[in-house]
Amino acid sequence: MVLLLGNLLLLVYLKYLLGVDLGQMSLVVLVVVIGIITGMAFGAFFGVAFKGTMQTKENLMSGVVLLLSAMAGLMSVYVKFFITSNLPFLGYINPANLITEALYSLYYYSDLANYYFSVILLSVLTVIMIIFVIFKMRREKYDSI
Repeated sequence: MVLLLGNLLLLVYLKYLLGVDLGQMSLVVLVVVIGIITGMAFGAFFGVAFKGTMQTKENLMSGVVLLLSAMAGLMSVYVKFFITSNLPFLGYINPANLITEALYSLYYYSDLANYYFSVILLSVLTVIMIIFVIFKMRREKYDSI
């Protein structure tokens, strides 16, 4: 809930105080909400998929998030072009790329087909991660229960 509030506050700041045209606000909010849910699912997925101390998981997760962001073109557009040209499959399983593609489609394209494709793919990826977490957590035995 705190993430949603912070992101909505950021959107209000961008739109009304800075005057940035973000496109259809309802569609932007939808991407933000799905992105938050995906981020939490990705964190849970990462937490149950890898063994190690909390510090190791946090460090590894930070590196993975930076790598995914770089592959989505958030650090250099040339990296995104290279990934799209040579390894297009990575763009379809990268949550950062799907979020940026959805936001790009709202701003640059008049057709929303790419937006809906990115949102649906992001939702499917999120559901897969949540299902993995549920099945992985069901197998754990806890002494306190």
